[in-house]
Amino acid sequence: MISNYSVATLNQTPLDWTGNRRRILEAIREAKSRGCTLLILPELAISGYGCQNHFRREDVLRQALDSLEKIVPETSGITVNVGFPFVDDNQRYNAAAWISDGQIEFVHLKTRLDKRYFNEEHWFDPWEPDRISPREMFGKPVLYGDYSRFHLPTKDGEIFVHYEVGEPDWDVFRETHERVDLRIVSSASPFAFGKHQKRLDALCKFSGQNNCVCLYANLLGCEGNPYIYDGAAVIADRGKNATQSLRFSYEEFAVVSGDGINASGGPDSPEEEFDCAIPVALFDYLRKSRSRGFVLSLSGGADSAAVAVLVASMARYAWSELGAEEFRNRLSHIPQLAKCPTPEEAAEQLLTCVYQRTRNSSDTTRDAAKQLAESLGASFHEIAIDRLVEEYTNLITPIYGKPLRWDVNDTAMQNIQARVRGPSVWFLANLKNALLLCTGNRSEATVGYATMDGDTCGALAPIGGIDKAFLRYWLRWKETCMNSVPALHAINVQEPTAELRPPQFGQTDENDLMSYPILNRLEGLLVRDAVSLEEAVRILRDEYPEASENDLKIWTERFYSLWTRNQWKHRRYAMSFHVDDDTVLPDDWVRFPGLSAE
Repeated sequence: MISNYSVATLNQTPLDWTGNRRRILEAIREAKSRGCTLLILPELAISGYGCQNHFRREDVLRQALDSLEKIVPETSGITVNVGFPFVDDNQRYNAAAWISDGQIEFVHLKTRLDKRYFNEEHWFDPWEPDRISPREMFGKPVLYGDYSRFHLPTKDGEIFVHYEVGEPDWDVFRETHERVDLRIVSSASPFAFGKHQKRLDALCKFSGQNNCVCLYANLLGCEGNPYIYDGAAVIADRGKNATQSLRFSYEEFAVVSGDGINASGGPDSPEEEFDCAIPVALFDYLRKSRSRGFVLSLSGGADSAAVAVLVASMARYAWSELGAEEFRNRLSHIPQLAKCPTPEEAAEQLLTCVYQRTRNSSDTTRDAAKQLAESLGASFHEIAIDRLVEEYTNLITPIYGKPLRWDVNDTAMQNIQARVRGPSVWFLANLKNALLLCTGNRSEATVGYATMDGDTCGALAPIGGIDKAFLRYWLRWKETCMNSVPALHAINVQEPTAELRPPQFGQTDENDLMSYPILNRLEGLLVRDAVSLEEAVRILRDEYPEASENDLKIWTERFYSLWTRNQWKHRRYAMSFHVDDDTVLPDDWVRFPGLSAE
């Protein structure tokens, strides 16, 4: 029986009616070619999950129905579950049609709306649990409602199905006292570190405890919002090892069936997941925005180095999986790729790096930036910006009315150097029709350790969702891993520094702030767990006994002051990718006032 089941993952784009439908139909044809009689597709596959306020538009809901109507006749000989947005009696629902052999058997309407990632209550109404209502669709009677439990007739007899649309609570995804032969989950579940293993363990455990089969479908890639979908399609058979799709694939769709085809899984550790997730998101963002490549201000430090490596990895991984022809086909809007015979030459066309030096820059960072860019195959350029800094200084000093001094005007004199770097790379990105990449990380964004309109410049922040402590660990891992970048050694031996003060100041990021592991821990304690400052110091005292009580108090007060004072900055950072459920992205779970008395 299990050999007849199949699950698909799809790389969809919001409102791409033609493309989304094509991928759905290709998945249906693939499942039928394997002899499958049941195919489960991801949540809201017809429209794409991330349509947000577009779900309120009547024409969007109408086009979703039009697309569904075109899919129904293509289900001859197979049963297909496909999600779509649906309106009935002025109520909007997250719906899924159960189509069998060219006929809609029923439409399931979601009863429990997601509130963790996308707050679905902004766009959908919950359906009343256990209620079924007769309606008409495409001129035929159809039952709508809660089909979280139903019976499915087969040639071997009736089977009992537990059916869920959305992200389950994996902590309670366990044995049930009801009979269940088949557990189905159609989901749009954003990637976060460790989530897939938790999901996989829960599916295998449930299928073993209940002597049943679990089918799980999820989206793939980046729709153009902060969330990345890992493309997990899973079949767990009575507690046995699960059959899985390749996670973080560059393909447009994949079908997993009970015969084990496409059983491959993917990365396991956080560093491997990060190494796979961000390149997939960059690839999708590049092609879906139809940008001609990326521009990066490469400083020779850890953050910009990580961004450069991730872009180069994108080119290599996509080329390796898709092959040269399909790689160029998927990025056909970038004509200069047509003549690239290798992924290294493709990387040169896709990534332009600019080192912008001042008199405060060192040969160490300049050489590290150049060596890294060359090792990645990226285009590298160097410009001097001291003259621009001096011109701004000469313009403003008479207005300020006194000479500028480092002991008095430190912040302003650092910021003008960072801001002068912005216009040139924006100019270059505009000329190339490319995306300017911001290099800020989550730790520095959390405390506002960034110059607005300076190092925050960019249309996209690939590492904005990851903390600096993990990032530095990942860079050391990337220096020696299987797909290693040895040139990272020159980056990894440095102490992170903005290089905005004169060299004699010995400026480092951690001297300005605190150690990054402690900063990251304080983020968890004060933002996520909402403990008091006194309790945070007590916890840190136990975890970092080598630090003095006075330093712990200073760092805790500094973190909280910077966090509350810099909330306004959080709204202006470029979009970053969600890779960690502890994220502090303002569009996620974090809600703090822009101004407060603290």
